[in-house]
Amino acid sequence: LCANKLRELADSGMIEMTDDPARGGAARVRPRNLGYLMARFCVEMETMTLFPQLSATASLPDVLSLLSTSKELGGGLALRTIDKKPLAAINASEEKIRFPIDGSRKSKCKTPASKAFLLLQLRASGAPLEGFDDTRILMQEKGCRVLRAMIEYAESAGLSGPLCA
Repeated sequence: LCANKLRELADSGMIEMTDDPARGGAARVRPRNLGYLMARFCVEMETMTLFPQLSATASLPDVLSLLSTSKELGGGLALRTIDKKPLAAINASEEKIRFPIDGSRKSKCKTPASKAFLLLQLRASGAPLEGFDDTRILMQEKGCRVLRAMIEYAESAGLSGPLCA
């Protein structure tokens, strides 16, 4: 079980495993930058594997999209039927959010990731998340951790863009 998890971490680029002849061929395990950030900020491995998708030319909607698809945010939210109408109103409002779902104000919120995409923007604008009290706590606790890890990754990878501006 442990060897399988180590192999999984190595395959995803979180750690480096090498054979150490001085230790009888036992594996030496060292964290890579992604693994270090994953441990430091307590971020899921699935989320960390998204970070290399960031590029130096990533736009703010790209960053928001990546954040909203993280396991912590998009995977931790439930899209309830009663949420769909208020989320559609948020998406349609030019005053509340800057980037609509799929680039269209008429698009409907169909996934937990699209819910996170809208609510991240709403919260970043300083507007309260009225009617989304359960989501507010999740966004504040987990969202901040993932964002800080993403910023440190972008800085260490030499990416300049919305995260490092």
